[in-house]
Amino acid sequence: MLRNPHVYCDLSGNGYCLQCGLSEEHAESDHIRATTVAELQADLVFLCDSAEVQDLREKLALSPDEDFDSFFVAIKDGDYTEVWGMPGIVPNKDRKVYPISLARR
Repeated sequence: MLRNPHVYCDLSGNGYCLQCGLSEEHAESDHIRATTVAELQADLVFLCDSAEVQDLREKLALSPDEDFDSFFVAIKDGDYTEVWGMPGIVPNKDRKVYPISLARR
């Protein structure tokens, strides 16, 4: 899987590693940063229902500043294994998505 759950990029494109706190340059060189819908794995599930979105936001303890209206998720054995947040609810192929660390749970 080509994903690193330690990276978070805010909506302005500034990236940093949640695990080690290093800068955007580190995130660009060593980690996977924001990508587009077109580049996500095809087997991810798209969540845009407001109740499901709110439930996931609470499970991941997302702050109100993290403006994600929908998510792409992978689930294994009833647990989230990968989560990508997206502003808006229309998953156009060129729309940016942002990896969300599962370590915050």
